[in-house]
Amino acid sequence: MDEELRKQIEEFADSFILTGQEAPNGTRQLREDLFKKTMSADGIPGRKPYGLQTRMLELIGWKRLELNKMLRFGSVTETNFNSILRRCFVWKPMARFWDRDYLKDNYPDSHLDGIFPKCAELRTFLVSPAAIAANLRIQYGFEQKHSKELCRQMIENYVVLGGDEGMTEERMRFACGLKPRDKRQQTVSGPPDAFASGSQADRDEDTTALFKVHDFLVEQLLSESKSYFTFPYDWKMIQLPRDSPNVDKPTLLQLLASNNLLRTCGGKTTKAKDCKMPTINTKKTLDEICHRSPIIQDGSYPESFDIASIKSYVDGNPTRESNALVVIDFFDSVIKTVKKKGRGRPSAAMTQRLEEVNKMVAKLRKSEELCKQLLHMVQDPADGGVSAKRRRLTRKHSDDEPKKEFHAQHTNYKYVGLPTTRGRRYVVGTGAQSLSRRLQRVAFPHTMDLDQVNSVFVILDQLLDKLEISTVIPNDIRKVISDCAHRREQVCRDDLQTDISTGKQLLHSVLHGGLLKTPHESNVFLQKLQKASILRWLACSIMPDAYEFYCNQPDKKFPECTVLQHLRTIVEDHIMEALTDFIRYHPVQHLSLHFDGIRLNVDYRLNVDEPQDVEILMRLAENHIAEATGFLVQFKVKRHQYLSELINEHTVSKTKVDVPHIFLKRGNCIPLALAHITGEYQHIQTGLSDTDNRDNMYAASRFSRTYRQALTLTHCKLVPHTGFAIDADGVYLLHTDGDGSPHCIGVTVKDSKSSVIIWDGEEQFALPWSEFNLIVNSAIDASSFITFRVFLSADACIWPTDIDKADLETLLELQAGGTKASSTLKRPSASILKRPSSSSSSLPCEEMCSDSEECELDEFDATHPDDESVVVVDDKLLSLLKSEVSASTKLKKFSSVDRCSFCPWRKFSHIYPSASTSRIRDHIRKYHVVGKQYCCSGTKQLKVIIALYDNDVLLRQSPCKLLHRSAQLLREHVVPALDSTHNEIDRYIRMILDDKVVKFVNAESLKSMSLRRVGNLLYTQSFAEMLFQEIIVCNCKISAAIPRLLMHMHEAGCQLGNLLPVHTRYWWPIVEDIVMSPGVETLRLKLLDELESHTEYTAISVDATLRCCMPVMGQSNHRNAVLRLSDSAFDDTDSLRRVLSIKGRTGAVVALLPIVSEKAECVAQAIADNLTKKAKEQVKYSFCDNPSPKLCSALSDILPIFEGMCLDPVHLPITYEYSTWSASSCN
Repeated sequence: MDEELRKQIEEFADSFILTGQEAPNGTRQLREDLFKKTMSADGIPGRKPYGLQTRMLELIGWKRLELNKMLRFGSVTETNFNSILRRCFVWKPMARFWDRDYLKDNYPDSHLDGIFPKCAELRTFLVSPAAIAANLRIQYGFEQKHSKELCRQMIENYVVLGGDEGMTEERMRFACGLKPRDKRQQTVSGPPDAFASGSQADRDEDTTALFKVHDFLVEQLLSESKSYFTFPYDWKMIQLPRDSPNVDKPTLLQLLASNNLLRTCGGKTTKAKDCKMPTINTKKTLDEICHRSPIIQDGSYPESFDIASIKSYVDGNPTRESNALVVIDFFDSVIKTVKKKGRGRPSAAMTQRLEEVNKMVAKLRKSEELCKQLLHMVQDPADGGVSAKRRRLTRKHSDDEPKKEFHAQHTNYKYVGLPTTRGRRYVVGTGAQSLSRRLQRVAFPHTMDLDQVNSVFVILDQLLDKLEISTVIPNDIRKVISDCAHRREQVCRDDLQTDISTGKQLLHSVLHGGLLKTPHESNVFLQKLQKASILRWLACSIMPDAYEFYCNQPDKKFPECTVLQHLRTIVEDHIMEALTDFIRYHPVQHLSLHFDGIRLNVDYRLNVDEPQDVEILMRLAENHIAEATGFLVQFKVKRHQYLSELINEHTVSKTKVDVPHIFLKRGNCIPLALAHITGEYQHIQTGLSDTDNRDNMYAASRFSRTYRQALTLTHCKLVPHTGFAIDADGVYLLHTDGDGSPHCIGVTVKDSKSSVIIWDGEEQFALPWSEFNLIVNSAIDASSFITFRVFLSADACIWPTDIDKADLETLLELQAGGTKASSTLKRPSASILKRPSSSSSSLPCEEMCSDSEECELDEFDATHPDDESVVVVDDKLLSLLKSEVSASTKLKKFSSVDRCSFCPWRKFSHIYPSASTSRIRDHIRKYHVVGKQYCCSGTKQLKVIIALYDNDVLLRQSPCKLLHRSAQLLREHVVPALDSTHNEIDRYIRMILDDKVVKFVNAESLKSMSLRRVGNLLYTQSFAEMLFQEIIVCNCKISAAIPRLLMHMHEAGCQLGNLLPVHTRYWWPIVEDIVMSPGVETLRLKLLDELESHTEYTAISVDATLRCCMPVMGQSNHRNAVLRLSDSAFDDTDSLRRVLSIKGRTGAVVALLPIVSEKAECVAQAIADNLTKKAKEQVKYSFCDNPSPKLCSALSDILPIFEGMCLDPVHLPITYEYSTWSASSCN
């Protein structure tokens, strides 16, 4: 059609009329663009067939269009209707054709009324030459009598001035979708009404109809719980009310949008081209309710970090950081596994899973980074950290309480998001707000958390009233929002049937567009709350700039929810501004913003001279906010508690369970929990009692053990799950990091999840499932939860299907040990340390010394004395030091005028003796206190004090003047003396083992001394010679050599013999260093030469043992093939699993060689590499426990005169004994 019109357009010139037809070929529809070009005289490009020139032509004249039905014109309103009316002329043919006979009999003059008889040949006559000539003559005669202007006037009289009786206007209004004109109040016909563009009443009526459609759409969407409708899909299905405007749906949609009753949705992922949501009209603007503009200048906020608490949490137990790395590695493995599954575009479920895991990993990494930042922030310059500003608490302390130190800083906040409006203020850098709830409790134990009660719904409920919404909100929706604001706990308990913590999260999720999931998809209350999408429409309506901003943010998938959140945070920040202004009227030591609450130091006071009641403070703050903002809010002190604290608080019954003492040692919380839930007390106790077991040695050294190690003590199996995964009856282990010390508790769920029994150490708690679920959701350490479900056998295990089993098994490397370590473990500590008991601490010094007893410090979770970072002073010894210090404070004169008798070198020189005495007394009162265990010089003087105490007890003497004697002994040993202006001496002196004494020397003098260092131990050549002799005498048994070393030192008069290492693990590195020394190596080579000269290698006996290589670190258990592949740092080809012993003909051990296995090629290679050429030339015979032709052939290749091999005679009776099961018989 378009191409044909281009060719024929020039032929239309000089034509009188253009005739068209609506449907020329039946089913083909009218082309709207061609209709517009022809009927409205728009320019049409014309070019004749095979022509080169194209011209723009206009069809000026009358065009006639024959219609079978009336056309429909869109986008025509009352305002622009005249534009189309003046281009149209509708006429109705009046001729009618009836039956000829009927007209002849009943209507003879019908031709006068335009009614004619039917004639089948009439069309033939009309197209005949005679009829055409007559028609042209009639047309010519009409043109001669009527001019062009007169013809136009005839048309105007017909169309505009009522000649057609309003038919043209009526038909065209119908075609344009406009309602017929109401002519009942029209007095005359003609231009006044015909050319009117629509009266004010008509426009008001149309506007009212649009608002009715808007209210209908709001009601329709809310009833279907939809947030928007799609165009054109949903829009076509909507049945509009009867009184809606008389226009088509596309036009109606444009009218609603132009009148600001509909808004286009942005950021949608639907396949529909366009989405619309209703706007909500209000009588008041947001600026009339609160200040929307951001705060320009608010100053900084003071914050104070508890230094000791942070150090204790971050570095107090190395297991915490190790566990965090294990969990991070686990999630990294899960991410790699999920990405490898399948090819092509990932599914929606896989994408969601990856997002969840990535968020978990990001949170874990951020938490560890914050821990490091906190530690770096509060670290002493002396410890290698940056300089930090510190302050001490202003309140007074007794001599028995150490003063707490705080790191003080000033924190700033900034707005994030739309820059032109206020919202939530986020901390700049590291501050209290950037920390998790657990880290906040760690860093700020001296503060309280003042939190708004139900901030979200309380603000939104009052905001709806203050905005005075014009759009009608259904009563049930308004009641739901009000119920969530004023009786949220009752809603959670009765309507949602869940605890307050879970219910709170559920309500917030549904409010912001979350979908209902099992088991809440049929909950009536939540279904009503889903209809609160009207709040999101409200937010987008009163904040269109924010909505447009968030629609353009790629990370905002649901900008409507974001705008609602932003709207609430504007009011929230308005309230927080009033609160902080009230708080800062008075001095404050800590004030941090936490969105809908603040953290405030607990000793904050409105009146400096009176203690502050927190409840009164909160009520005063609430009144101030009401006066300043008009919003009524409530505050409460929010408690942040660990799981163990919540269990103690919410338990129904608590029982103490008697368990063997070995279960209560540190590092055994996992075996104890397993024993509780499985009942295998005896079996697990037997495993724990094996002191030679590697896992038990590991637990004793690190005060913790892994879940994989604990599994070796029982027959059951563990299936790990991330987070809290107790969802059915059964027995579980629940792992948590708590306050920085990883711990394990046992959980038994029974009676269809109605009751729960918790086993924590030697205590048993019973509580209902609802309470247990509440405390789990409320615990601040919930992010560290790992659940282990316990099964009795491997076949009964049910493993999750969404995570690979191999990845889950890595969680068995998590460690737990129970109580918190008191300090960082610089090196492993011994499992047993004997010290005088703490009983009878109030007795006189003589009685205490005479009745000294011994106890194991493991019972009190004490650290080992070989650990230089911590020195444990027993209560009895502590009382002696306290008595010594107390006695000195009563002296008027000191033996040394200017020196503190308790410090090795501390002096207070002054020209006046009385001034020196006063300074010494002040020094003792300030520094020799219980917080420093009455010794301010450091841990090394404390070690000397403990050694002197033990020496006195050994000699059956009454320990006395220990501080004074230790200071004097250090002054005698350390030459040159240290600076007298510093208390701390640890970094300037070193302990050395010299001959038969233990002594301390100046660190600067080490450069001029001949010493060896192994770990943190320094020793001289004379001590090495003594140790080497004792090792030989005791057949290389360290445990037997240590008492002999102490005996030699006691004989030499050494008072510090107790400072020698206690556990054998610290002696073996020294022995290894001595044995590998050049002198001992030369002696070994001489002995081998002597053996060769006496033909010791003529007959050799070869055997291998496993046990020596089992403790080698980095090698896994040789019996478990799975662990060998996953746990070992070395593969099987590099792991040394055996020690090969070679004895000569007289029984002399000529070689001890580590080898990979007992295979013939390995044995032969070891002999070839380690025996000298002369020794190999002597070997004729070989004895072993399993002679074989393969081994004989291998030895023949490397031994020149080798003749044969046979069974070792020692193994023959061993084989016989095994075969008879060690039965006693006459044979």
